[in-house]
Amino acid sequence: MSLTNMGEGNAAQDNSGSPTTERDNSVVNKQIEYIIAETVADELDCDVLELPERLYDTVDVIALENLFSCDLIGGSVSFAYCGCTVTVHHDKSVSVTETEEQNISPQQ
Repeated sequence: MSLTNMGEGNAAQDNSGSPTTERDNSVVNKQIEYIIAETVADELDCDVLELPERLYDTVDVIALENLFSCDLIGGSVSFAYCGCTVTVHHDKSVSVTETEEQNISPQQ
């Protein structure tokens, strides 16, 4: 499953046809850590306070905020968080794709 949050959780699909939810935060003046946490919680269908990891233990949120505080024309940053791949785009929109766990058993 894939989430890209824009607005208040508008459903969409990514290029692979996977379900996507998008949140465009260029209009909303929120700090990037709240945008990421809300988007990941939406993807995992849980409350933000129930996320199993602290964002600050995964990524330097201040560096992310500084990176995207200037007017970038393009670019994005991706990282793993709470079993998801999180991508923060230049316009502060956030895409989240839940990482599928692969059960690999040794061959006999």
